[in-house]
Amino acid sequence: MKRWISFLVAMAFLLGCAVQVSAFEKPVNILLLGTDSLGYEMVTGSEEMSRADAIYVLNLRPDTGAINLLSVERDYLVDLPGELGENKLATATYFGGPEMCLDAVNGLFELDIDMYLQADITQLIQAVDAMGGISVEIKANEVDPTNAFIDAIRNYFNLTHVSEGVNQLMGPETWAFLAIRDKSIDEVESNKDRNDRQKRAITASLERLNAMTFDEAMAAVDVVLSFVKTNITLSDILSLVQIAQRANTSDFVYMRTPSTAYMRTRAGLHQVVVAEDMPLEISAVKAFLYE
Repeated sequence: MKRWISFLVAMAFLLGCAVQVSAFEKPVNILLLGTDSLGYEMVTGSEEMSRADAIYVLNLRPDTGAINLLSVERDYLVDLPGELGENKLATATYFGGPEMCLDAVNGLFELDIDMYLQADITQLIQAVDAMGGISVEIKANEVDPTNAFIDAIRNYFNLTHVSEGVNQLMGPETWAFLAIRDKSIDEVESNKDRNDRQKRAITASLERLNAMTFDEAMAAVDVVLSFVKTNITLSDILSLVQIAQRANTSDFVYMRTPSTAYMRTRAGLHQVVVAEDMPLEISAVKAFLYE
């Protein structure tokens, strides 16, 4: 059975993960990574898998407080160091942790991101719980698969079923909502629906963060920071939490890459994605992150 897919709502909450805003005149970019060793362990009994299930670039505009999020297709073909050679982007965290994945994303899009934050599905659950839950709209066609996932993990968590409309979700329910996907269609196309759910969850977490006092937000951040993996210092959190609390969720902009035409091929055992015009795709990514 395929590993359950996780999403970094924890990352959306940790928008305060950059260097002091006053030191920047240009947009700040942070690589956000999500793995799902818990889902894999629940299915197989093994903790060895840590391939990235969610890869994002969080884009912060210090001058305006605007927030953009770039979703990076995990099946992108990349060139990993040494004998690893051509491989799927998601495998970078397995072979070399977030550092290797950061290098791969930078190489793929000709970027210079130097900050990362990685969390596992267990951190997603704890982060949402630390915020006191989030209010998310669930569409009619998402109710049954979300509830089926909830039923599948009831032995591990105390959960309630969801219904159509706005639901108050704690960590485990958020996992169930974000994990569902349509396996009857092309995986990249299926990711589009998953990305829409992720965007709703991020927006909900931003709204929750905006409703908290600064002290409440920092208390929750303190909980989350105890279990994420990052190369960003605690002192850098303060400024970005304030920016996140000033952010207008109606200005939240989301983009997927590839956004231009792409084709599927193979690299070893993996099916991978290659943009048909990579210079054009790089241009689109840079425009989104820097202009």
